[in-house]
Amino acid sequence: MPSSGTGPDATGSPERAEMHLVFRLGEREYALALAAIDGLADVGPIRPVRQSPAGVLGLTEWKGQLLTVLDLPALLGQATPNGSASLVRLAPPLDQVALYLPGNLHLSSEPLGQSEDSPTVLQPQQLVSGRLHPRG
Repeated sequence: MPSSGTGPDATGSPERAEMHLVFRLGEREYALALAAIDGLADVGPIRPVRQSPAGVLGLTEWKGQLLTVLDLPALLGQATPNGSASLVRLAPPLDQVALYLPGNLHLSSEPLGQSEDSPTVLQPQQLVSGRLHPRG
């Protein structure tokens, strides 16, 4: 029988917490639920698109598909730092979008949003639609 996602499972053991991809921008930590992510890759060529809205870096090819690349730091009102970066492809139905994430990424299974210093959990639909209201 499938698990409900909360509480102990049928064996009485606690279920695993939801996994998140955690990263730091400036002085804040942010997180994306792994369930909202379809893939992760090093940044390849990104082609700028003239007159694209603020926060859109351009287009990139991912396994034969053209994706729109959003500049996550810009969407969050942060400067986009130089250095290592990754692209995070969002899961369907947002799988035509990749987020540009600079810096180091790590996984966390800790419950998020339960303290002031917890990472801010980002909602991909709000990032894509421009209605950013992170929780956390």
